[in-house]
Amino acid sequence: MPSVFEKGIEMSFLKKKAIFGCNNFNRPSVLSNQLKKSVLAVFFCLIITGPLLLCFSIPAQADPAATTSITITKYANDGTTVVSQTTISYQTMQSTLPVQGDGTTHYFMQGPSFDPNNLWDPSETVNIKDKGAVKGTNVKDLCTLVGGMSSSDDVQIKAADGWSLTFYYANVYTPTARQGPLVVCWYTKASFDSQTGITYYPNGAYVPDFSEGMQLVFLAQTTNTALQHVFGNQDMHDCLPQADWHYYVQNGIQYPSVDGISGKWLSQVNIYVPTFWDLNGDHICNIGDVVKLGLKWGLTGSHGWIPEDLNSDGVINIGDVVKIGLHWGQTW
Repeated sequence: MPSVFEKGIEMSFLKKKAIFGCNNFNRPSVLSNQLKKSVLAVFFCLIITGPLLLCFSIPAQADPAATTSITITKYANDGTTVVSQTTISYQTMQSTLPVQGDGTTHYFMQGPSFDPNNLWDPSETVNIKDKGAVKGTNVKDLCTLVGGMSSSDDVQIKAADGWSLTFYYANVYTPTARQGPLVVCWYTKASFDSQTGITYYPNGAYVPDFSEGMQLVFLAQTTNTALQHVFGNQDMHDCLPQADWHYYVQNGIQYPSVDGISGKWLSQVNIYVPTFWDLNGDHICNIGDVVKLGLKWGLTGSHGWIPEDLNSDGVINIGDVVKIGLHWGQTW
């Protein structure tokens, strides 16, 4: 099952002298014993009740619900003008477009190896994630509904929670067998979690009962030695541009984890002429765009929250520079 990010709240308590703003807390001439007792009583009440009040005052952030339709949009060169747009339900996808997956064959994506000596695990046997016997619709077929992609276009896959990832024409239209088609999955069956031993959706489920759907899954056409269809970390390395590589960081080590790009709750497919790299608006990809990006270096936020977050990973860093490098010298 998709990994979940955990957040924690850490509380600390200040020393008495910091709270009361003096160094003479124990001197009767500063505070009477009765006053000290009263203040301490309030202080300890806040310690006890504060976290409880916090729980009631901050509502939990609910996950978005599974999506049942997707909007496909083709944009003009300016990145904002809509050339063509349509919204399609999963039922219409199933009845009018070719169905990917047979509902029997299981497809897998790989999580982090947690082995510094085997970061990419070419054998595709460590920490593989069963997506189940999925069925869905090829992103290529969805693009066709709005006129398709040209060889210089990029396609952005976006989720209801703001997550997004951008792919090149080749990854959508001419994928290698190792990668397989990019598929928006609206059905799954019997996905097995090897960590918990639980089989999810044993009888099969369509969205919205398939609660992670619609989900992006790479339907690799090659198998590992166990004859499992795995899109592994080494496949990510060899098939996708470096700007799209995903990592899980633990104890300062960056572990490749292609499962991290198996986005869920998909809601949009957006086709762009790749001028997103023209950060300074001079119609050419060059050092000026790098300078513009450098002014935001190190900032963090939600996926793609500012134009400089070119690879939509929520941080302005070398990955965004790589995105610019892939389009170096291009004009529009």
